Amino acid sequence: MTTATARADDDQVVELAVDDIHDSSIPNYRQHYDGVEEMAESMKKVGVLQKPIVRPRKHKGGGFELVFGYKRRAAAKLAGLATLRCELRLLTDEEVYAARLVENLQRSNPHPMDEARCLQDMISNRGYSVERIADETGKPTRYIRERLQLCNLSLKCQKALDADSITLGVALVLARIPQAKLQEEALGQVEANHGEACQSVASAAEIVRENFMLKLVDAPFDRADSELLGKAGACTVCPKRTGNQTELFADVKSPDLCTDPACFREKGGAYLKQVVAGEKGKRKLKVLSDTAAKKTFGQYGRGIDWQSEYDDLNGESTFYVGSHTKRLKNKTLVGPDVEVTLGQDPKSGKVYELVPKKLVKAALERAKKEATKESKKKSASSKKKTSPAEAAKRKADAEKAKAKEQINEALVDALVHQAESSALASVASAPFRILVKRLVEDSGTERLLARRNIGPAPATKKAPSWKSRQSNDQYLDKLIEQAGADWLWGVAFELLAWDALERDYGPKTGNIDPLLKAFGVDRKKVEAETLKALKAAKTAADEAEPAPKKKAAAKKATAKKRKGKR
Repeated sequence: MTTATARADDDQVVELAVDDIHDSSIPNYRQHYDGVEEMAESMKKVGVLQKPIVRPRKHKGGGFELVFGYKRRAAAKLAGLATLRCELRLLTDEEVYAARLVENLQRSNPHPMDEARCLQDMISNRGYSVERIADETGKPTRYIRERLQLCNLSLKCQKALDADSITLGVALVLARIPQAKLQEEALGQVEANHGEACQSVASAAEIVRENFMLKLVDAPFDRADSELLGKAGACTVCPKRTGNQTELFADVKSPDLCTDPACFREKGGAYLKQVVAGEKGKRKLKVLSDTAAKKTFGQYGRGIDWQSEYDDLNGESTFYVGSHTKRLKNKTLVGPDVEVTLGQDPKSGKVYELVPKKLVKAALERAKKEATKESKKKSASSKKKTSPAEAAKRKADAEKAKAKEQINEALVDALVHQAESSALASVASAPFRILVKRLVEDSGTERLLARRNIGPAPATKKAPSWKSRQSNDQYLDKLIEQAGADWLWGVAFELLAWDALERDYGPKTGNIDPLLKAFGVDRKKVEAETLKALKAAKTAADEAEPAPKKKAAAKKATAKKRKGKR
């Protein structure tokens, strides 16, 4: 049944049987219809609020085809309606395309893939430009280009977006990768990191940047060379370079990234062949196969895998001679006549000059033996050349250092003695507990405690370990119980005195002098008495030395003296 009513704009309202309303001859790119069930329930109650638009069918058999209203027709069928009131318009194909473009892009929440397919059809089949679409729809050109980029997605990635298992942002990131196989590999990595519902655009972008974009600055070939790989052209003007597509790669900081790793590697392979051809007769060169490259380089683009059979010719190798570290260039180790294999890291695109690892290892062992031999020779030569004067100087320096240590201990002892006998010794012990605890927890204070006859005797009882001392209050209490306030003050003061001494670097000794002066300690007197005691001890030791030993020492000294004269 069909009835028509005239309208002011010459369009007609017609009531058509639902089964007589056919799909349009012009493809409808909208595939996602939400809320059909809800609309069907509404039609049962209040009828059709907005009429579908139809036009006469051009094909044999007549009838009508939908321009707009696919969702409404589906809801009418679900609601069990036999007829549907429609607007009949006489529209050309061009007018249908233009109307659908505006209607689809101005929809409140269109599915991105529906938009992308519609836009691609307008550009590919109807001659529209991005600028014309932007002008007619009011959408920014960046918006149009991003939607068009979705058409570059592989079928698997499009299905993932259609099923809402990835977000639009993640899909746009994947669409930056030119090859379908790599897109699906990236999709797998994104899903592996975040499960099936991938929402994190930042994480997806990082995965793509790290694994599917290459730094053109690392390219071994000339980026401006348009003839290296004729079909690809120069990298500097390539649309797959991030700097040449600023709208699509607005979030990528570097303008000099290649988004087509396969092309990058192909150019690298062509370049390596040129190098081998150019060096023929000069160097022994060959190119590493793609299969061998996968085994040679790590999976994360960080250089040669440690399990690889190759080493970097331009790298370094390390070995030890005694306590000294030696580093040598691999190029120096293996020499100039070795055969070099040129290999390109599949992930980073960087080219390496490779040599067999076993060759480097053998050369390194030889270098190590030679260096060890030379070191021993120098050491022996150094010992032979030591003159009596140098030996005497070393001995004098050692005695001087020992004397300084003895003087420092004497100075601290004098200070502590004065401090313990001063009025400050009557200060309550509680505040000093903190200082004493710090002293006891210090693993280097056994000697200090022993000098003051405090703590367990080393021969009979072992002191608690450093860790146990930190919480061993019983040990601390026992130490404090053995001493009074005088001892506590002395220990605290001794800590300060040693700290002052340790800060006396070089010839200046200004840190401890104010303390010596404040407590009436004569520095020069203490130093003189200490040196006198050391001299007396040395004289006594010399006199007590057995006669045969003294005679042997004298004989040895005479022999050295004669040798020195020669």
